[in-house]
Amino acid sequence: MPSAAGATDWDYTATGRDVELFDTLVDYLTSTYCVDRARIFSTGLSAGAYFTNLLGCCRGDVLRAIAPVAGGPPSAATCAGHVGAWIAHASNDPLVDFTTGGIATRDFWIARNGCSTTLAPVAVSPADCVEYQGCQPDLPVVWCVHTEGHSWPSMANCSTAAYVSTPARRFGRSSRASGSVHRIPSTVLAIERQPVDAEVERDSRSAGRSCATTKSANARVFGSTTLSLAPP
Repeated sequence: MPSAAGATDWDYTATGRDVELFDTLVDYLTSTYCVDRARIFSTGLSAGAYFTNLLGCCRGDVLRAIAPVAGGPPSAATCAGHVGAWIAHASNDPLVDFTTGGIATRDFWIARNGCSTTLAPVAVSPADCVEYQGCQPDLPVVWCVHTEGHSWPSMANCSTAAYVSTPARRFGRSSRASGSVHRIPSTVLAIERQPVDAEVERDSRSAGRSCATTKSANARVFGSTTLSLAPP
């Protein structure tokens, strides 16, 4: 929606038009296509990460996990449900402060998911990332620090794919659904808040199919939020 300065941005209120848009899209897609509602994920960069964090808080009973990149914590007073969280932020981000944006986001989800503040986090692949211990079952928090500035980091495609597909994290058919199939979501829906050129669209489609893609052209789409929906 237009801001006071005439720019476009998300409506970051829990009852606002963009959360309503999210609800409408989920209802339409899950009623029209074969989608496992227990495996709906959201990721976003910059403004898209702020909105993804908001969705993780106010729609934690709809989403399974989130992956915000270069954003800040949600401002909603109360949260509904719980989500796993994969969080990435550059220590040299010139636009969204590392401490008040990245670390604050990490600390929000550590507290929300009941993770230990005394046990040391465990290193996970890639080397930029650690996973916190003692979190509530099925609600892992992974924290990744990189030095690629305000961008989608080169390790993010593979790291987020591993995060949602690792059986130990139960992001296939989780405790919210029966069975034991673990698969990466196969359908991706991107909601944009600014124009996207053809190169970005092509790269976004290919990046969803192969984690061999490194630094994606969609790093320029700072307001993007992406929903991933998995078939049963």
